Amino acid sequence: LHFKPEARDAIHLAVDPIEAGDDLDPGQDIGIGNDGLAYASRDNAMIQPLGIVDPFLPRRGVKKGQRFWLVVK
Repeated sequence: LHFKPEARDAIHLAVDPIEAGDDLDPGQDIGIGNDGLAYASRDNAMIQPLGIVDPFLPRRGVKKGQRFWLVVK
């Protein structure tokens, strides 16, 4: 939140290229499975959340087998 007028700035996010192990939605919490693929962490208690699916992707999201940016939390 901004409490005073701000000038334009940049935010840099750490990202990691990864392959989807399931269909995923932009902004969804994800982690990496033992197979090195990305899975939704809310659907599997064994998957610890490490980041989110690139939130700037189109609404249709990522299909299983596609590569995308994992944005590190």
